Amino acid sequence: MQKKSLSILLGIALSLALAIGAWAFFLSKGTLPEDPLRYAPDETFAIVRINAKSLKRAPAVRRLLEEEEGFFAELREDCSFNLAMSLDHATVLLLRDDREKLLSGVVALAGDFDRASTVQCMTERLEDAEVGSSLIELEGFDTLAVENSNTRAAFIGTKGIVLGDEANVAPVLRKLRGEGKPLDDDSGVGALFRRIHTGRDAELAVSLYDDWHHEVRDLLSPEQAYHLLPELRDLTDLAVGLSIQTGVNIGGFVRYNRTERAEMAKESLDTVLSNLRKNVFLAVTPAAALISGLKFDQEGREIRFGVEVGEGELEGIMRVLRAFAEAGSE
Repeated sequence: MQKKSLSILLGIALSLALAIGAWAFFLSKGTLPEDPLRYAPDETFAIVRINAKSLKRAPAVRRLLEEEEGFFAELREDCSFNLAMSLDHATVLLLRDDREKLLSGVVALAGDFDRASTVQCMTERLEDAEVGSSLIELEGFDTLAVENSNTRAAFIGTKGIVLGDEANVAPVLRKLRGEGKPLDDDSGVGALFRRIHTGRDAELAVSLYDDWHHEVRDLLSPEQAYHLLPELRDLTDLAVGLSIQTGVNIGGFVRYNRTERAEMAKESLDTVLSNLRKNVFLAVTPAAALISGLKFDQEGREIRFGVEVGEGELEGIMRVLRAFAEAGSE
């Protein structure tokens, strides 16, 4: 009996030692899990996920990242390493906090970037803005804290970063530590993300809460609210997936609270799309390829949509986006 008890105790001790060792390895070498539902706080209502590793394989995107001028070139000059090319995946989680602020959230980054260089880059950018910072510990993780602010950048091992307000970063860190359950993937935003998460380069899943449009009204002008909110207030869910390699493939769906509302929205979309296709000015721009290929299909409360654009049209769209980016930086 004593031998059996001793064996059990040794087994427990060995298990604890292995767990502690694994946790120590994770802290020193780990990164963020690829599945955001494993660390998303329970208050999450929207998830944006970008598979940067896949996206960078697209020729048009790679050329944009490697340009000698522009935003990404400036980013390379500002930091001692290429953050954009080092990134593997990025996730944005939008939360509804206790104060019910619509755009409260966190950004999670994972990649093969150098931790020391990242800290140095962040610190120098803050110093340029005459803002101080210090390294603290938050929920067991080394964290860069911005002085006179609740903004935090927590480092997950050597290859992960979680950025945002401390009140939002802390629950993410606790879930990464194993506290609490992963976000439910059978309902709400978890179910939407599971449905749209099919190996695409970028995905968006939004599960809107009751009366969300009242908060949006504060962000719009009276004229915008008058035209947009009647069309949008009955939306309950939105999911979009995008793939960019030799061309562009976009697909997704919106869901309304009633079938009748979805039917009305489909009629409005058909009218708008028809008018856009007749616009002679748009017909000579790269946007024409997107408009001509866009398709809608309504079934019950859902409206599904999709569009595909070839490599040539993609190059044209990237040129337009580049021109807008350059104009905005001047």
